Amino acid sequence: MIKVGSIVLSLFLVSFNAFTQQYPRNVVLGADTCTAFTIEQSKTLILWNTQRKECFEVSDVLTDKLNLKDSILIEMNNKIIALTKIETSYKNIVLEKDQQVAICEIEKSKLNYEIKKQKRHKILSIGAGIISTSLMTYLWVIK
Repeated sequence: MIKVGSIVLSLFLVSFNAFTQQYPRNVVLGADTCTAFTIEQSKTLILWNTQRKECFEVSDVLTDKLNLKDSILIEMNNKIIALTKIETSYKNIVLEKDQQVAICEIEKSKLNYEIKKQKRHKILSIGAGIISTSLMTYLWVIK
């Protein structure tokens, strides 16, 4: 009877001990120690672990997107630099063209002045030729 009583007393004390101890609790099983949780705590831990995994997956996706955006940004900056060089080149070409146009305008005005000068000389030469021919003809006829 003592054995049955001590077994009942042990079961009562173990079950009472189990109900009075707070969860999570450490349970020693032989040489191993494990942590015991209630079912509600286990469900909460599973939910947290699932959310954590989702957060890591989203973090990996966002990191990949950021890396892609960074590479696109670097590529666009390189294109902007190249286009800026092209724009500078075009501005230099336009400046050279404007300088050439200015030089051409100066040469054009000089050539127009020369043309007018040569026309005046031509008219004077023709007039002098007519007068000298007329005078020579008059003198030859009078003689």
